[in-house]
Amino acid sequence: MGHLPKTQTQLYSDMQAREGLYYVRRGGTSENVQFKPITLDGQDGMIFTMDGDTNLMVNVWKNGKFGSQRTLATKDDLTPTLEEIAQPSVSGITFSQWVATAEKSGNEVTLSFNVNGNMTAMSSIVKILTLPTKYRPKSNKYVSYATQEGCIMLLAIYTDGTLNLFNNNKTVSGFFLRQAITYPVA
Repeated sequence: MGHLPKTQTQLYSDMQAREGLYYVRRGGTSENVQFKPITLDGQDGMIFTMDGDTNLMVNVWKNGKFGSQRTLATKDDLTPTLEEIAQPSVSGITFSQWVATAEKSGNEVTLSFNVNGNMTAMSSIVKILTLPTKYRPKSNKYVSYATQEGCIMLLAIYTDGTLNLFNNNKTVSGFFLRQAITYPVA
């Protein structure tokens, strides 16, 4: 369809389509409308359109008529948002600095951490917090990393939103979580 500034596209219903043609309306007002016929040559397929509010729509053409129409993305879905993640209270961990953010744009999330403190030696993975639903990954995510003091750590984020740390049964101190991870959300 190309980039058409300040235009509106409307896909007419199957009752208005004739002989495999559909019409795209382009123009600013109802009084000043241009029609452009397009044919699908009898083929099934999908037509992507944008409305005046920049909502991306998919229109399904099947068996000679239009079927479903769905909004794929809206301008608001793609507007980046940034939110601070509140400092949790976790047994065995003392935080002297907690800077954690969640940034979302579309279906992509980036979590950033700059965390200083002390974590006692633990032989199992420790739940730090649970992320809000809008920041939960499609699949489990794991990041293995070394702290500034050289301790090996694991950051695990599960699909249920739990954010977990594993310190390999070693006491860690200083900046023990300085990471950024980007992933698609569910």
